[in-house]
Amino acid sequence: MNELVSMYRAHKGKVTDRWASYLSHYERLLLPYRERPIRLLEIGIQNGGSLEIWGKYFPHASLLVGCDINPLCKGLAYDDPRIAVVVADASTDRAQQEIEARSTSYDIIIEDGSHRSDHIVDAFARYFPLVADGGIFITEDLHCSYWQEFEGGLANPYSSIGFFKRVADLVNHEHWGVAVDRSAYLAAFATQYGSRFDPTSLSHVHSVEFINSMCVIRKRVEAENQLGPRLIVGEIEEVSNGAKLYNGTRSLALDQTNNIWSNSAAVDLSNHANLSERLIELEGHLAAQSSKVSTLEQHISDLAEDALEQLNTVVQGRDAQLAALIAAQSSPAVRLARLMERAAARLFPLSSIRRRMLRSSLRLAERIYRYGLFRAVVPSRGALENDEPTAGAVVGSNAAAHPAEYAQWIRLNEPSANSLEKQRSASPEYNALAPLFSIILPVYKIPSGVLAATITSLQRQTWQNWEACIAYADLANEGNWELLQRLAAVDSRIKIHKLAENGGISRNSNAALEMACGEYVALLDHDDELTPWALHDMASRIKLRPDADFLYSDKDSINASGTIRRNPLFKPQWSPEMLYSVNYLTHLNVMRRTLVQEVGGWQPETDGAQDWDLFLRVTEKSRRIEHVSGIHYHWRTIAGSTSTGIGAKPYAALGQLRAIETRIQRLGLPASVLPSPESGFRLVWQFGTHPCVDLVLHGGKSPLAAVEILNAVLEEADGLLASVSLIASSDFDLSIIPDWLPGGIQVHKIVADGETALTEAVDQAARAGEAPVVMLLDAKVKRLGRHSLRELVGWTLLHPEIAFASALVMLQDDTVIEAGRVAGDDLRTQPLFRGMPLRHWGPLGGPLWYRNVSSVASTAVAFKRDACLFSNYIGRSLADAVAGCCAGAVSSTRRGLVTPYARVYLDSLPDEVTCDWHESFRSDPFFHPAFGSVQPLTLA
Repeated sequence: MNELVSMYRAHKGKVTDRWASYLSHYERLLLPYRERPIRLLEIGIQNGGSLEIWGKYFPHASLLVGCDINPLCKGLAYDDPRIAVVVADASTDRAQQEIEARSTSYDIIIEDGSHRSDHIVDAFARYFPLVADGGIFITEDLHCSYWQEFEGGLANPYSSIGFFKRVADLVNHEHWGVAVDRSAYLAAFATQYGSRFDPTSLSHVHSVEFINSMCVIRKRVEAENQLGPRLIVGEIEEVSNGAKLYNGTRSLALDQTNNIWSNSAAVDLSNHANLSERLIELEGHLAAQSSKVSTLEQHISDLAEDALEQLNTVVQGRDAQLAALIAAQSSPAVRLARLMERAAARLFPLSSIRRRMLRSSLRLAERIYRYGLFRAVVPSRGALENDEPTAGAVVGSNAAAHPAEYAQWIRLNEPSANSLEKQRSASPEYNALAPLFSIILPVYKIPSGVLAATITSLQRQTWQNWEACIAYADLANEGNWELLQRLAAVDSRIKIHKLAENGGISRNSNAALEMACGEYVALLDHDDELTPWALHDMASRIKLRPDADFLYSDKDSINASGTIRRNPLFKPQWSPEMLYSVNYLTHLNVMRRTLVQEVGGWQPETDGAQDWDLFLRVTEKSRRIEHVSGIHYHWRTIAGSTSTGIGAKPYAALGQLRAIETRIQRLGLPASVLPSPESGFRLVWQFGTHPCVDLVLHGGKSPLAAVEILNAVLEEADGLLASVSLIASSDFDLSIIPDWLPGGIQVHKIVADGETALTEAVDQAARAGEAPVVMLLDAKVKRLGRHSLRELVGWTLLHPEIAFASALVMLQDDTVIEAGRVAGDDLRTQPLFRGMPLRHWGPLGGPLWYRNVSSVASTAVAFKRDACLFSNYIGRSLADAVAGCCAGAVSSTRRGLVTPYARVYLDSLPDEVTCDWHESFRSDPFFHPAFGSVQPLTLA
């Protein structure tokens, strides 16, 4: 066993931590320095035990400096006067200045900090110039460079291991054959991480050695890093003559200017990164296609299931008909029919004019018998069969629903046949009191059976004061055009216009809008259906709220045949931030026609998301936005419909991005928009690093836990913290926390025992600062999602209508603890989505959507300062106080938000007493009265 290993195993002082293999390598690497008066710098010392061991191993060392970001390291004390500790973030100028103040030159530097790629690259840029020639720079724990959590990945060109691979090329700089400066070769890392590389120091890189999880870089003067002259000795040349002529010559690199692998484009790492990103993008497309295939397979399975159901019904019908025929063979009617057949054969021969006239007369009689003289014309059985055998049936009251919970809700809540008849009977006299609805219905490439079902759903409306404005663009399909002509001929409410060409969904919709005369327009896709009571309920709400400019309802999906209802979406009241994740408004939507015209109608550049974009523009100018509760729209799942997923219309993603970007510009929000691989789009706030948030860290029971989460905050803070208040129980030793943190951040220490005292302490902490944002963070949080602090502060600081913003609270396995809270009377709240997977979507959407909420927990929430009214709740628990502040902050112009891009993680469910279900929860505007339970989330 080598001596360093023996010292390490025998150590009894401060705790230190290293992988076993490191020690044997350190013995080999550091033995040449052991008897010299070396100066050593170690970045990342934790409990400080390593400095004690280095003091024993290097008896003649003149200086041993440790640097750590943890403020508790300020309390580390050593008997060895050679040991000094710098408490600072090593990636800051202040830390560098303090380290250089101790010494401007070090023989050994060990980098064992955060292990993040940006910090490792920055540490090399800052401190390798301090390594003396003949010295050594060691980086530990490079296995982290393969992990995304540390800004790494096996093929990530900007990982720390990728950086050191580039540094290895510097050793052979004289052989490159191209005029590329060493620092230029590392320029991509300088751009990526904001680091500055000293060209002179880079020329002193002598060797780069990779060991498992370690990189060792030796430094020497530039002259010692050259290949040097060629040395040829000996006298006998039996194989190759003339070799001695090259004695003393130097290596000349071949010109590689025209080498595609050495030119500037190849050397520029950003090009590699772009290619990698393109590869990732293509892999994403492949994954999307795979998802699309899965969706199609499911769709085919659904169609097959529906077809089998219908086939069984047909077979049963045919069996019954056959039995009836067999039973009737001997009946008088059959004998009479045979006599009539023989008479017809004699009186009307097959090829005679009399036979053709008889057939024509019988067909006319059948048509009159089936449809009457004045009823709407519907396609024949043959027309339906020529399109889709399983598509086109209008949804009826006997349609099945899945799951059973939803079927039960339908039975209990939707209008009965008697109720619909009463609506229909009252409609004529009610028409004079409410507006005409213009149904905007662009038609393009749709099976005639589906189109007939869509229009039939209009004709079944109990509210009859409507007009269908149909813009027809399927110019190659004369059958559907003739169908529409027949329908319009017998129902004056159906207005049709055949376009000169297909202009795309937006232009076609605008053409339908030009036909509209109603005070309100309602949107109906050519493959979907309205429930019979849809327009009646909209008219009733308009009568109640005549200033309503925009109305929307809940919806569900139906299969192609209209025999199965599924996937209900029960929507919250107006939730503008949710629209950044998903067009939750979808269907049914009713808008004041003049307002739609005022904003310019549909925009062709947003095709695929044209309704989404229109809703954003119309709601920005609406006086009142009304949510009409209940299912009023059936979204049919057929191939090519966006109800089968975004892959059905891939151009839609670009239209969605344009819609969100232009909204952000109109609102003047200082944010950029990025597509999110998890859900919709993400707003990235653009603001500097000025102090703007007072942090209140509460619930502290373990000093170590409090320090760990405080360190995590400091890593993310990036200059945003103005002050920190640490609230802890009386058995917490607050003296171990320094009064000031790196960057001049003052720490307020407050003792509070018990829940009611905690509220008073939070109020005191909030009053102690002056920053525009006050953020509460529970000390029990074990992990803070990256950029979570900036996400919460950005929404609260920069969005004028967001009074508070909360993170998603999660378990370590991505199980949701809560995504906001449902609020009721007397400060009652219950957590939303508790126990559900992160990637879950159901009747209320999912936790990965931006979600406007009425209340949140105190786990991780940022408030506008004027919303921190904790003094109103002294004597109540902190949970009640937070609920009260939320309730007081929400108004017609301000609201709360849970953002899925801020996440905090706990080890276990919080120890809290949650209240039982209360009927007042149904009144939470961001919940829905269809539900009868929050935890678990179930329909009433």
